[in-house]
Amino acid sequence: MMENTIAMTGSPQTTMKRHVPWALLTAAIFLTCFILSLLIPPLQSPDEGAHLERIYLLGKGQLMLETPEGSSSGGMIDSGLRAYLQAYSRFISRPDIKMSQVEIDEANNLRWTGHKEFDAPSGTGYYFPLIYTPQAIGLAAGEALGFTIDTSYRMARFFVLVSTVLVLAWAFLIHRPPIIAVALLVLPMSLFQFASASLDGMSTAVFILAVSCFSKIAIEKKLAPQYISYLLIICVILVTSSRAHAMPLFTLIFASYFYTKDKRTLAVGLASFIFVVGWLLFSIKLTKILTFQEAPPASTIVLYYLKDPLSLAKVLYRTITDHSLITFYLQSFAGILGWLDTRFSESTYYVIYFFLALILVLSLLTDRIKNMAVYQLLLIGCSLGAILLTFFALLIQWNALQHPAVTIQGVQGRYFLIPALLLAYAVGSDQTEKQGKLRILSLTVLLGFFLFSVSSTCSLLISRYFLVEVQPTPVTAKIAPSLPLSPSQPIALNLDQVPPGKSLPLRSISIMFATYVRVNHGDASLSMISKEGEVTDFQLDLTSLKDNEYNIILLDDKPYSAGEIKAKSGGGVSVWQAEYDSGSIAPCVIYEFSNGAKRYTKGCPRP
Repeated sequence: MMENTIAMTGSPQTTMKRHVPWALLTAAIFLTCFILSLLIPPLQSPDEGAHLERIYLLGKGQLMLETPEGSSSGGMIDSGLRAYLQAYSRFISRPDIKMSQVEIDEANNLRWTGHKEFDAPSGTGYYFPLIYTPQAIGLAAGEALGFTIDTSYRMARFFVLVSTVLVLAWAFLIHRPPIIAVALLVLPMSLFQFASASLDGMSTAVFILAVSCFSKIAIEKKLAPQYISYLLIICVILVTSSRAHAMPLFTLIFASYFYTKDKRTLAVGLASFIFVVGWLLFSIKLTKILTFQEAPPASTIVLYYLKDPLSLAKVLYRTITDHSLITFYLQSFAGILGWLDTRFSESTYYVIYFFLALILVLSLLTDRIKNMAVYQLLLIGCSLGAILLTFFALLIQWNALQHPAVTIQGVQGRYFLIPALLLAYAVGSDQTEKQGKLRILSLTVLLGFFLFSVSSTCSLLISRYFLVEVQPTPVTAKIAPSLPLSPSQPIALNLDQVPPGKSLPLRSISIMFATYVRVNHGDASLSMISKEGEVTDFQLDLTSLKDNEYNIILLDDKPYSAGEIKAKSGGGVSVWQAEYDSGSIAPCVIYEFSNGAKRYTKGCPRP
């Protein structure tokens, strides 16, 4: 024990020197993921839209989902947020779709409306929502400050990324991570998820903090600070209540008692276990998903396999021997980005696993702290338990409609990150200062892998979301002024961005006027016409109009389908119009709808 303690302590200068590489690593992860968050369009992580709705509900103080009669469990969501989710849903499983600048502008100008509609964030009702706290703070702050929904969403992304990196930094200060564990954190899939607003980044960071706390306890035993034990418990609660397959982590709490002999830790750990199990049972009981309403209850499926464990063994065997499933697990563990619709080339996956294998070999060659066999066996056992729970949880939930299932569907490679990290901490070490050349070699290979992972991810994201195979034909139009306004000559406004036969609530329109470099006088108005023919007049001050610029006219948030500018006296102004090859004409107008979305007349100048 003395040898281990000496290896882990040392002078303050030595301790600081040992922590510098990991401080640089967390800074590199932050900068990388921040850049990725600029490249990745909103809501492109699997089920991120559902996570964002749960985040919104947490920001409103709602811990549990409600279940109205005849509906899945959900809550009241701002209509502007729902419109934002729908705007970016066009990307999902459609690699051929690239959003135009007009569509992006419309989505990014959406605002909080205060009007709420019921929606069901599918699959999130089982998560204890406190893991979403950083995102909820960012999203709620954006709403409170009057920002657009897009800005609020990006604040949620930024808050959770900062929180994730800070938690990782804290974990690395408590216990220096094995290099093979760091390699798993810089996989393309890991970086992609860290850059999203889903719970993967925070849950992974809190998990790393839990394992770091346990590692420190296992090494220093009674010399470990007492707060480490309670921090371990808090981390395990947060991870297991949002990641059910991580339940074996409670073993680490109970094992820590045998290192510290602290009975209070044992009692609090037991109470925590009861709380998490209670939460899971409670949430399963109360959460309703209409898609699975015809499926047998989870309790029925569990009892079926408990009574016939051979059936469970058979379905597991068929699953793990299915070549197509194993290929999918390997690829989606390394990284199938987007909604599992954006794959790397086959050669890229080979290079990723070559790097991982090389770093694993180097990790196995590093010196280990003595008398840590029990620690290693515990982590390996927890890893195997987490893998089995992953398959079993999906078997009773995702495959309930196919009960009894032939193979287990719905398992993604990223679900194995926690088990893989447990194995990494079990087989890796890097806790001593010996074998300096080997450590330098390991860090060099890790740096090379990091650069390869980042460059491959950026290249794939640019190709997926921004590059098109064939250049689209641009909309061309001749821009010309209308006939000048006069009492006998009104100017008709064909609102080309309002679908035919419909009327949309408009907050304002901005019209591009031509005043001919003069001040025009007269009494004029803008008449807005609804689909039913109802006319509402808005005063138009001709003297204040700016030449060749968009001039905003505030409306009343009511739905309109057309408009007309009339003059009772005076006039002299024109409206710039786009004249298309088809012969149609549309006025140059910027439309701002009641939900904050903006649209522009095609072919007209944009401010």
